[in-house]
Amino acid sequence: MGEKRAALLEAGLDAFIAEGLGGSSVNRIAAAAGVSIATLYRHFDSKPDLFVAVIHDLIRRGGTFAGRPWKGKPPREALTELGAAYLGHIHSYERRFLFRVMARDAYRVQGLYETYADEVMGSREGFFRECVEEWPDGLRAKLPDVARGALVLTAFLQGGLIEALMFRDSTPDPAALRAHAAFAADNFMTLVELGKFLPPPGPAGRSA
Repeated sequence: MGEKRAALLEAGLDAFIAEGLGGSSVNRIAAAAGVSIATLYRHFDSKPDLFVAVIHDLIRRGGTFAGRPWKGKPPREALTELGAAYLGHIHSYERRFLFRVMARDAYRVQGLYETYADEVMGSREGFFRECVEEWPDGLRAKLPDVARGALVLTAFLQGGLIEALMFRDSTPDPAALRAHAAFAADNFMTLVELGKFLPPPGPAGRSA
């Protein structure tokens, strides 16, 4: 990536965090990057185009989880490892700002949420599927809709932490994140074991 483009992405990120897409100025962004407005428009067609590039850069810089610490572990332990990795990941510098910028302005740019859902949410579901594939057959049969299960586990993981992600710059202690992940995994697995993800019995399966 060229130095000027990289400088524009950094200046754009700072501006979008501070002022949002609507309140930011391409002239101020160019000045902060140390380039002319003509240079900005040589790299980006418009301010929304720069905004999309900033989001893609944050997704790229955020990367993915390191390794697969959940591989080969029992279900609860595996989901705890996955949850701890996920929570640590979303509280990283890049992911915190990605979440904030998306929450405030993604609705202004058509198709941006779909990109986020595919690249960020899709990878999260993929890792969850990896865990489920290692479950014993009987347990796996109790989770017929893996995508729904991924959403429920994510809700358990995010509960109580989204506010910190949105409004605070400090990162929670890793031990606290792991404890939260263990709590989420235990509650989720309890629902699975109780058959709460199975469809209700049809009329023929009900007792008179």
